[in-house]
Amino acid sequence: MKVGLVGRADHDNFGDSLMFAFYVKEFKKMGHEVFIVGATSIFMQRLLEQNLECQLIYLGSLNCLDKVFFIGGGYFGQPDLKVSQWSKRFIDDSFFYKISTELFLNKTPYVIYGAEVGPLDNRKVKENVKIILERAESIIVRNNSSASFIENEFDLKCAVYRDVVLGETSRYVENVENVENVENVENVENVENVENVENVENVENVENGGVLTIHATGKVLKNNLLSAIIRKKILAFVKSNEIIKVNILFDQSSFPELIPNANSFSEKINEFCSSEVILYNGLSTVLDTLKTSTHVITTKLHVGVVALSFEKYVFCISSMPKNIRFYKEVFNGAGTIRLFNIFSPFYKIKFSSFVKGTHNNENYLSSKQYIDKLNVLVGGN
Repeated sequence: MKVGLVGRADHDNFGDSLMFAFYVKEFKKMGHEVFIVGATSIFMQRLLEQNLECQLIYLGSLNCLDKVFFIGGGYFGQPDLKVSQWSKRFIDDSFFYKISTELFLNKTPYVIYGAEVGPLDNRKVKENVKIILERAESIIVRNNSSASFIENEFDLKCAVYRDVVLGETSRYVENVENVENVENVENVENVENVENVENVENVENVENGGVLTIHATGKVLKNNLLSAIIRKKILAFVKSNEIIKVNILFDQSSFPELIPNANSFSEKINEFCSSEVILYNGLSTVLDTLKTSTHVITTKLHVGVVALSFEKYVFCISSMPKNIRFYKEVFNGAGTIRLFNIFSPFYKIKFSSFVKGTHNNENYLSSKQYIDKLNVLVGGN
């Protein structure tokens, strides 16, 4: 069978590459040919670096596919900032709508599997997303907030499976070159029953002596007041605690202009402990760094989710709806702070700000169950 994968394959980004890698690997193991719709050359290169055989396919050529999966990602939900610009791009580009329309006209079945949906304020964007969902054979989203949005706004039913990255990272890296084997991680099915994670009070309670990885994003490294305040808060945390090393980790190669600021920040950190700037060079770079960290500070979703899957301590600074939803549903809102709340002169990053991933929950969906479900959706036995 020829299986197509749709998502954010238009940029060199760790989280999206990792999600595609999961699906390519599993579908290839099932004996299917895998095609990535509309990917860039660098995106395809990252998958090939993982020894994952797949092919590029473009709009207008989708009639050769037997089934298509719209996989995980936040592409059906607006960001926290610049919503008008995002909505205009979504409508003008109409990438996902065009794919849906071509598949619909070709009578090619497709599944929404693990995508984030909502919030959406723009009427036209809502109309496009509703049509895409209505045409789908099945709708499976990655959190309860997406399901509620779909049911309330579109009067459609869907299922909820926890983010594939949370459930499959450890099993995936068992076969990734230069990454040691790690304990198998299970996936969440019912988020309401996920237990809260105990907070960490001091570094003595943490193995490996306190290796902090700072996710190198624009929110942290740009030349503006907000970024300067975030760096100041992080520096105060490093200064006042027994951190033995800090990694400043890039998860994409799209913003080289941030590297000088990362180097300057690293020099300031070196006054208190050793520090290293780690540039993005594919999935293994990020996976290796997170696996050997004890704590991670991020402003995005999947670097934090991967770290949690490795049972690390994570703190997320973000107002992105998908981030707020994740930490609210899995950790009752702990482990994160809204972006602009960081401005408060009274707020300090502490060890108790972090949450730790845990796999000891009876409601997690096992890897076998996850693979079995995928096999059923693709039309296997």
